[in-house]
Amino acid sequence: MEKQSRWHFIGTISCLASLITGSILVTTWNISLFKLNLQWFNLQQKVPFSIPEILSDYKHLLRYVTFPWIKDLNFQYFPMSSSGEFHFEEVKQLFLLNNSLLIISILLAIGYMTYLSRSRQLWVLGITFKWLRWVPIMVVFLLFIDFESIFTLFHEVFFNNDAWLFYPSTDPIILVLNDTFFLACFVHGFLIVQIGIIVLQLIGKRDLKIKKAGQ
Repeated sequence: MEKQSRWHFIGTISCLASLITGSILVTTWNISLFKLNLQWFNLQQKVPFSIPEILSDYKHLLRYVTFPWIKDLNFQYFPMSSSGEFHFEEVKQLFLLNNSLLIISILLAIGYMTYLSRSRQLWVLGITFKWLRWVPIMVVFLLFIDFESIFTLFHEVFFNNDAWLFYPSTDPIILVLNDTFFLACFVHGFLIVQIGIIVLQLIGKRDLKIKKAGQ
């Protein structure tokens, strides 16, 4: 029984981890989100570049932080300080870690779901994720209350330096990567997690109904 409980715990964590890491990857590559924020706040007026030029460097940044074989970050339009380059290098390491955790957690989650299906215990998901579905909602609520403090805390936890403090005079890319964009990214990511949790809960509820109907 203890072994089964441990497997349920690991499986639940794996499902959550795959949702979180997956949402980070999907949100990162949602270029439409960046473009919408860019146009909504007319951020292109703050830099001497056109929207296509801004998007070109932004896409290069995404490829740099996502793919391990891209070693250098060389913007075509935006100037960049050594401090800014160092920060993006640290960001790249976090994204590579996220991608590794995504692969591992997906494999574990698939194994867990297969185990539940074969042992006819998918109903467990309905109970577990019934409570976990409130977590993303609470996080999004806190983000809207005081995003600035949470954003600062996030950087203090993941970075042991001040390189993340960009200055427009040396790293003007910060002018198009404003706080509103990062808030939208956080909300977008947690909405994906929320949808995933609801789907898992519905799978569990459906299995429970089938199980009750067969009794």
